[in-house]
Amino acid sequence: MFEVFFLGAQQDLKLIIIPSIICLVFRLAFIKIYGPQRDSGEYGKKVRECLRFGFLWGLDFHAYVYLVSLVFITLPGVFFSEYRMYAGILRILLVAVYALCL
Repeated sequence: MFEVFFLGAQQDLKLIIIPSIICLVFRLAFIKIYGPQRDSGEYGKKVRECLRFGFLWGLDFHAYVYLVSLVFITLPGVFFSEYRMYAGILRILLVAVYALCL
């Protein structure tokens, strides 16, 4: 029972990294397009700090999606073996819809 929960939680954690990377790419594109003072020596440091802060803040927000997946997909999959067959598909759909909203 714990093994099923642990494997489901691990899959949830792996899938929640995808929206964080999508947000990081969008942030990088925004910095490249609208970032002022590209000739400055401090520009690289500003970009790194912005991306680091944005990635960590994104992980904080995306943790709620992880929690929803854990509670509504992984936990019922522990107790119902029929539900467990569809849990992977539900996880992928949840992350895909969330990524589409981003």
